[in-house]
Amino acid sequence: MNRVSLAALAAAAMLLVAPLAAGAMTQDVAAVVSSTASFSTFAAALKAAGLADRLKGPGPFTVFAPTNDAFADLPAGTLDRLMRPENRAELAGFLARYIVAERVSPASLAGKRKRLPTVGGGSLLLDATSDRLMVGDALVLGADTGPSNGNLYTIDSLQPVR
Repeated sequence: MNRVSLAALAAAAMLLVAPLAAGAMTQDVAAVVSSTASFSTFAAALKAAGLADRLKGPGPFTVFAPTNDAFADLPAGTLDRLMRPENRAELAGFLARYIVAERVSPASLAGKRKRLPTVGGGSLLLDATSDRLMVGDALVLGADTGPSNGNLYTIDSLQPVR
């Protein structure tokens, strides 16, 4: 598994801020997710849940985006069941656990444990007290601070479906 140190994550995020400051990056979080191959499952799920349009809004948002591999690790049949139209509300609730209605920068997390409320009504525990950033049990693999309406973190796993 690829381990990314918090210092490396913060440094990479700082490099991504330059294009935003120059006005070069105008894509919203939803556009970045939908144009990133490793988020294709997440993008499809956001659309099926009716959340993609919300992430096109003004925000700010911080999205902890699971990779395709994270979705593949769900128990067999879970994703297929959630993606059915009759389960749209359940899918939306599941995905909303990974969206925070504020912009959370890597630098603001350095050395801290922080609980953030999600748009789904729950909360996420972020732990940056070691050399890596964890979101619950998920490891943050990277961060993109360039979207116009928030920040996007790549995570390697999903919480179990309730």
